[in-house]
Amino acid sequence: MKIKYFKKLGSTNRYLLHKIKNNSIDEFPICVKAEVQTDGIGRYNRHWESKKGGLYFSIALKLNIRENFKAYPLYVSMILHKLLVENYNIKNLKIKWPNDLYYNNSKLAGVLTQNIVKGRKVFIVIGVGLNVLNNPQINSSISLNSIISDKTKINIEKIFKEFLTLFENSSFRDKKIVEYLNKNLYGKNRTKQLKINEEYRNVKICRINDDFSLIIKEKNGTIRNINIGEVMG
Repeated sequence: MKIKYFKKLGSTNRYLLHKIKNNSIDEFPICVKAEVQTDGIGRYNRHWESKKGGLYFSIALKLNIRENFKAYPLYVSMILHKLLVENYNIKNLKIKWPNDLYYNNSKLAGVLTQNIVKGRKVFIVIGVGLNVLNNPQINSSISLNSIISDKTKINIEKIFKEFLTLFENSSFRDKKIVEYLNKNLYGKNRTKQLKINEEYRNVKICRINDDFSLIIKEKNGTIRNINIGEVMG
């Protein structure tokens, strides 16, 4: 995979989206990494603090329109989760549907996907933000620096390369993905407040369905699926 490095960018996602719109990328996949993002973004254009010391990168893929590209935030979250658990022995790390990693009740990482459809092809840009050595000034956020006691193990470039290796050797069609996600689902079998279609509701988190939607139980006992676009936070 081709990698482009920058000291500073507004947003790695926006950089790749601009290149795709202008047909300026010759080969996919491609990855862009920045030491600092001056205008990092999360879902719904929320600000993602991206000061030096974090890991910020985006990967652009070209997919067939029939692929379930909306599930990529969960897929990439799973890969990052597996990396941190297996290589850095981090306990109590969970995947918050649809796109975050939480350590206990604090946010450690986020994944943002954006796409452009051209004919029968979908160009998807996957952005990853991981708090490593930085100390985000945002409530309920945490960094690896606060979790791993042996600081000599923390190397941003090493984590980045380990992720790319795992990403390139993983398959989106692996039938065990949903099983892994459910095993490590944040808030599973607990009542959480979700903002669904502009309305805050207290619902029980049941599990992730085979189509990557989330199965919840309403206060009145109704069990239903919600899709990624329905949940604001």
